[in-house]
Amino acid sequence: MIRKPNQNSRSRWWLAGRGLFLANLAVLALVAWGFSGEYFRHRRLKSELSRLEAEAVRLETENSETVELGRRFAADEAVEREARTKLGLRKPGESVIILKGTGAVPVSSGGEAAASVPGDSEDGKLRLWWKYFFNY
Repeated sequence: MIRKPNQNSRSRWWLAGRGLFLANLAVLALVAWGFSGEYFRHRRLKSELSRLEAEAVRLETENSETVELGRRFAADEAVEREARTKLGLRKPGESVIILKGTGAVPVSSGGEAAASVPGDSEDGKLRLWWKYFFNY
């Protein structure tokens, strides 16, 4: 005798298959949600890393410029030149002569210029003195 499948057993099999499918679908959705969250987190961290690397390069450049500027101002000549030109200071026994249009030029008591003047050649210095005394 061959048994015919019972209607009740068919519906149980159908519901069991559907339930298994839905359970698998739910697990798949949870796994996909976890992976997508990690993917977007990875992209956000990658963009932040590139932004921070660009900022690090900018800060290194700024730092090297600041160090170079500090080195230039740490030199005795630079400090002395700034003190003479901007603060009007001079060494004891020195006379300061100011030429119009060229800025302050400190001259030592021996007669030699302590800072460079536009037109460093002897001919250029003579012209500057000529213009200073004779307004020519």
